[in-house]
Amino acid sequence: MEEEEKTSILEKPRFSLGELVLFAVLAHLAFRFLNWPSPGPVIPFAVLAGIWYGGARGFLVGAIGFAFSELLLFGISTQTWFDALLGGIAGLFGIGGNEHTFLIRVLFATILFEIVLQLFGAGFVLHTSYYLNKIPSIALHFAANILVATALVYYLRPKN
Repeated sequence: MEEEEKTSILEKPRFSLGELVLFAVLAHLAFRFLNWPSPGPVIPFAVLAGIWYGGARGFLVGAIGFAFSELLLFGISTQTWFDALLGGIAGLFGIGGNEHTFLIRVLFATILFEIVLQLFGAGFVLHTSYYLNKIPSIALHFAANILVATALVYYLRPKN
């Protein structure tokens, strides 16, 4: 009897780029409507797009996901463009990724997002109280991204 060939759950795209952008926007909106005090989980979709379609398209999913969802929530501001740029950079973390590194890539992309965002948010001045007050929001951003990334891995795994 032939042994079935095992394939990676992230080997071939299961969603189009448009669907990934839509999921990113909807996830961001859903978490905001739940009064989630941190950015919604756009990063897992950007990293997934980077894995499936390459860095440039991963960048687009992250950038468009943040820009469009924040446009719907708050309107356009300097923060919108900054979040979009960082979300796009997160999409570059998908380059060369696979199912074994997906969660780690999402984690590192979130770390980079938060470090850069918080440094710019504080105006590059070291205010200890500013950073201490941001810890809960940063922790929730990590939790949202890991939760959504884990759900994606669970959903994309082969069904027996």
